Amino acid sequence: MNGSASPAFVEQVGAYLAHWRALGRRYRQEQWLLETLLRELPALGHDDLTADSFQCWFDGRKNHHPNSRRKWAQLLRHFSSGAVAAIPAASSPRPI
Repeated sequence: MNGSASPAFVEQVGAYLAHWRALGRRYRQEQWLLETLLRELPALGHDDLTADSFQCWFDGRKNHHPNSRRKWAQLLRHFSSGAVAAIPAASSPRPI
């Protein structure tokens, strides 16, 4: 796949950033990292963030400082573990 990121992934990134910004965080580093993923994952043949797509993307960062790589891994772990939990309305219908 060499198109663009899946619309669901794009929506999840936007909802994640909006959620944390509403709580008073600027999240500039997270925004930069997630926008980089949205731009680079399709070029690597992936349209969503999975274990395989993360590994492929992360392997391309071996020339960066280990502290930077660790921080990026932490940010993406927080995104992937907190995106669904922090925004339950994005994935489930609202009760009537």
